[in-house]
Amino acid sequence: MVSNHKSTAIVLVSDFGYIDYACFLTYMLRKFDSNLGKVYVLTDGVDNIIFDKKFEGIEAIQIPVEMAKIRSLGVIPQGHVTVSAYAKILIPEILPKEISHAVYLDIDVLPLRSIRPLMEFPMHKAIAATQFANGESRILFGTDDATYFSSGILKLDLDRWRENKYSDQLVQLLSRNPRLHYGEQDLLNMYFKENWQLLPPSFNFMAELSLNAHLWDKAISPLLVHLVGSRKPWTVRGHTKWHELWRQEYLLFSSGRDARELTLANSDLFIYRFVMGLSRFKCMGIINQMIPKIAKNWIHRFGEKRRDS
Repeated sequence: MVSNHKSTAIVLVSDFGYIDYACFLTYMLRKFDSNLGKVYVLTDGVDNIIFDKKFEGIEAIQIPVEMAKIRSLGVIPQGHVTVSAYAKILIPEILPKEISHAVYLDIDVLPLRSIRPLMEFPMHKAIAATQFANGESRILFGTDDATYFSSGILKLDLDRWRENKYSDQLVQLLSRNPRLHYGEQDLLNMYFKENWQLLPPSFNFMAELSLNAHLWDKAISPLLVHLVGSRKPWTVRGHTKWHELWRQEYLLFSSGRDARELTLANSDLFIYRFVMGLSRFKCMGIINQMIPKIAKNWIHRFGEKRRDS
């Protein structure tokens, strides 16, 4: 296998409100691989002094990204998808030309070991990702038959992007579709429809999307756990074992640092634990699929928030 690790960079995107979590992710990446190489953090308005203080002792390069052009297209944030998320479509034009490949990671990703296998993953297309099988294809394309990938963890062949001017074409496509349901993820799926490369599921283990994830993760041995959805590990506790592991690692990391405190929300309520316990029994059938979703929505809407101790 031919490795392109030497010219592969890690890229994160963060605005000021999430910079502590971007710092934590960088720390975790370097914890498992001290020779990781360059980590670029694309930001929208983070002061250089603040950035340097946050990343003190953790090697990262900040690249400010002017998002005015994207905003001028009429893009409106949808749920937890911010305008800054669209910065990922500009990565090939923003990074230095000597960087030929990039691994993009959402900041709600939890590394479990070195991500070198992902960095060295051989590419034959411009973009590689893992498949999303949660109904998004039906929303975007009107059918379950079309493939649909997650944009939370990507590997990009930057040279191919630059040669074909994909970033410019994506901006043009966005100008005609500024209000996509899943933001830049829908945009990328529209543009690269049926023309993307599949990554192993262990590279983007989306635990919350499967009620049987507690069994599946033993089978695939996740490299990166992606804590997808609106219930983030910095606002919930006990939601999944991976949320809890993220919180434990973050509390250790943030001890003695000027870092954002965690807000404990409602996922540790008895009703949630009880329902998720029921979901482990196969005999529950359709109820097994529906009740946890109803419980999540109920808790999300009516659960009481309180500060983490």
